[in-house]
Amino acid sequence: MRVVGEEYRSESRYNRQVNQKSRSIFGWYRLQVKVRPGASRSTIVGYDGAELKVDIAAPAVERRANDKLIAFLADQQAVGVTSVVILRGQSSRVK
Repeated sequence: MRVVGEEYRSESRYNRQVNQKSRSIFGWYRLQVKVRPGASRSTIVGYDGAELKVDIAAPAVERRANDKLIAFLADQQAVGVTSVVILRGQSSRVK
């Protein structure tokens, strides 16, 4: 997800943790996320080592969980959905 200069301001404690544990490469942030699909609601659970654990309220069928994950992370970081990309692990829980 791309965060541009001073436009990024979030007060969430999870967003602060994301910023501390993510790696910035040319203004882009790279996270390792462990997804648990099929939850009752989408929420950030916390960290398990270096992995951000996220519950997603969508089944792991036909990219639904991946699409919901992208939309959820974009909403949490106040960026557009086109700014969030899954680099690897499209069919895995660890992305």
